[in-house]
Amino acid sequence: MSALVKNLRSTAVDAVAKQVAATPHVQHYKGSYLIVATGVAAGLGGIVPYLAGAPWWVAVIVTTVATFCTMLANRLTKDGFTPSMVDRIGEVVPDIDVEPVPKDYEGKHRAPTRFSLYE
Repeated sequence: MSALVKNLRSTAVDAVAKQVAATPHVQHYKGSYLIVATGVAAGLGGIVPYLAGAPWWVAVIVTTVATFCTMLANRLTKDGFTPSMVDRIGEVVPDIDVEPVPKDYEGKHRAPTRFSLYE
C-alpha cells in the first residue's frame, strides 16, 4: 500500500476526534446545560411569585420568558462537537482505502473545452 493511500474511515474519525478535543467543555454539553437552566428558571418562576403573593399569571409569564430566552440562546450560539460524534461518524463512513487523484489527471469536468465564445 502506497503512503498516499488513506483509509477513509480512519481519516474521518481522526478529523472529528481532533475537533472534539478542540471543542470547549461548555459547547460539548450546551443543550444539557440549557435544559437544566430552563427547568430551574421554570421552577423558580412558579415558586417565587406564589411565595410573593403575586397573581398566577406572573408565573406563566416568567416561565414563558425563561423558555424563550433559552430557545434564543440555543439558536444563536454555536453547537460543539460531542464525544459521541466520533463513534457515529465511524459507523456511517465506509471502511475503504482511497488514493488521492494525481495532479495531472483530467476528468470530464476538467477537460479542456472544445470551443469558446471568447476566442
